[in-house]
Parts: sequence; structure tokens; C-alpha cells
Amino acid sequence: MENLAPTPEALVRPWRKAAMVLSVVAAVELALLVSGGIVVFGRYLAHKRTPAAATQPVKHARKAAPSAKAASPEPLGRPALSRSETYVLVLNGNGHAGAAGREAKLVQARGYPVAEIGNAGRADYTRSVVIYRPGFRAEGARFADDLGIALFKPLDGLTPAAMGRAQLAVVVGTG
Repeated sequence: MENLAPTPEALVRPWRKAAMVLSVVAAVELALLVSGGIVVFGRYLAHKRTPAAATQPVKHARKAAPSAKAASPEPLGRPALSRSETYVLVLNGNGHAGAAGREAKLVQARGYPVAEIGNAGRADYTRSVVIYRPGFRAEGARFADDLGIALFKPLDGLTPAAMGRAQLAVVVGTG
């Protein structure tokens, strides 16, 4: 009579194969779960993290001492408006996210109301600049001095309509 019962080796082989297949499937599932967790929690943590640039104050080039040769085109005079009456438009001109918002906080800390925050027409300003409406040169000079910005000039590239109710604008540059 022949022995029809399977050998012990024959019984082990299917279980080995099944265990290997299940191990590979479990490893793939684990990899998918880990990568999904990184994507989900990475987005959450990225929004919670404050970039180093956001915690540092905006630095402006300091004004150089006026030279005897550099005569201003018109006398400055005294500002007609107080700081609390002088509205400022804050524009991001450097392309770094949040630069205008940080500058607006600095403007408000100096006692100026912020009329609006937005982006400049271009994002390649290397230096910050204060722009003033006609008749507000003295306010522009005081504001530039308060913020330590070396450059201030009359409306250039901005229309009075773009300024809204603001008498001054500051375009935030990289330096």
C-alpha cells in the first residue's frame, strides 16, 4: 500500500510562501502609512513653524550723514500731520512672504496707522524706500528717519489712486 499522506516538507512550503507574501504586503502598507503620516503631519508642522526670517526684525540701511554738496531740492519744513494722522501703505517689494506684514507691525509700533498692506508691482527691490504724496515731503522724511530708511522720494511708479487714503508708502526691500 502506498502512503498518500504528504511529507512534512510539503506541508511547510505553502506556509513559508504565504508568510513571505504577507510580510512583503505588510512592509508596503507600513511604507505607505509612514509616508502618508509625514505628508499630513509635515504640512501641519510646517504651518506651525515660524521661519527664522519672520522672527527677526526688518533691517534697513541707515542714513548716511548729509554731505555739504548734497542740497535737498526743497526745504523740509515741519510736518503738518502728526504720526497718528499720517496713513501709510506698506508694500512687499522683496518677494519674501510676510515681509510687508512684519514691516506693518513696525510702522504701527512707531505710531503710524497702516492704511493697507500689499505687494509692490515688482519683487526685486534691494533697498527699502519711502514714497510720499506731493505736499507730504516733511512727513516722508520724518517717517523714513523713524524707520531708519535711507531712501525717500516723491511718488514714483505709484499713482495717487493706488495710494488710497495713505499719504506715505513704504516698499520693503531686501536690505
